[in-house]
Amino acid sequence: MNIYRGFIVWASGIVIILGLFLIFVAAGWPGKSNNCINDTPDSCFCEAFDRAKVIAGAPGVRQPVNTWFNLYAILSSFMVALLVYFDRKVFRTAIAPNLMRSNTVVPDLYIFAVLFLGLGSMWFHGSLTEWGGRRPSERDEPDRDPRALPPRRGRVG
Repeated sequence: MNIYRGFIVWASGIVIILGLFLIFVAAGWPGKSNNCINDTPDSCFCEAFDRAKVIAGAPGVRQPVNTWFNLYAILSSFMVALLVYFDRKVFRTAIAPNLMRSNTVVPDLYIFAVLFLGLGSMWFHGSLTEWGGRRPSERDEPDRDPRALPPRRGRVG
């Protein structure tokens, strides 16, 4: 059973991540719209969308091409799970040459990371909400000058 653990991680990840995603697609997206919808020119990652639907949190996928192309992660992570399966089969009794080919949880975490990389991106492109994804340039204090130093505390000198 241990050699099949990668496939269990892969299938569970798909059911959880993609399942929740599809529920939100059908029910609507809660939360605040991402700030990128207010930018001029549009900076929400290449694909046109209906701003009114985003602001209203309406059901549906905002950027369908960007969203559905992230399904590559299912095939990519399956390939990783398949390689992990073959390694675990070969090194069942022998010592694995490295951690990624071992019977530890590390290869399983890697399978999930590869899966989440694509399916997690679907959440932002599908919703365009703050919680779905944040642009790296955004901060918790958007009005603060990023070059300003924090105030000094304690003794000077």
